[in-house]
Amino acid sequence: DIRQYKANFRYRIRREGFLRTIDTKVWSSLVTDTDNDVESASVTYDFLELKSERDDEIELSWRFGYEQLDEDFEIHPDVVIPPGRYHLHRGGIELEVGETRPLSGRTVVAYGNFFDGTRLQVEALLRWRPSAHLLFSAEYVHNEIDLPEQHFHTRLARVRVNVNFTPDLSWNTFAQYDNLTDTIGI
Repeated sequence: DIRQYKANFRYRIRREGFLRTIDTKVWSSLVTDTDNDVESASVTYDFLELKSERDDEIELSWRFGYEQLDEDFEIHPDVVIPPGRYHLHRGGIELEVGETRPLSGRTVVAYGNFFDGTRLQVEALLRWRPSAHLLFSAEYVHNEIDLPEQHFHTRLARVRVNVNFTPDLSWNTFAQYDNLTDTIGI
């Protein structure tokens, strides 16, 4: 019972040499109910994305968000966000070493307002591809959330092993842990 609208725009400068592309992008999304009342909206402005010939990347972005909560939302045990309209804005930087290398990864740091408080988000991903047939990766996501009711953090850890025996046969294993449910899934 929703309607979702998306619009994207990108302006790209292509170059020769080490710095291959310079991008400016705008990503937007609007979600309404069937009566066209806005439930959520976001506009992400990647005002600068630089990408090298080996897919190394640096990106600076700002996200404007809006959420309409019609009922209480329990975001963490004993922490309830009351109904209302919320503006969620944050800025971030992302650094990535392209997957064309045997050792690659990504780091993201973002900070901004979050409902009635603030959130600091830190992500790290490390990938190791010793051969065309093997891929190992580990990822960690940490959020520090500071609301008037409580300060808490969330942690998510993931590991992945992919073995490609042939182009048609592979084995993929994925395991994940988060501190909210305190469980490991595989």
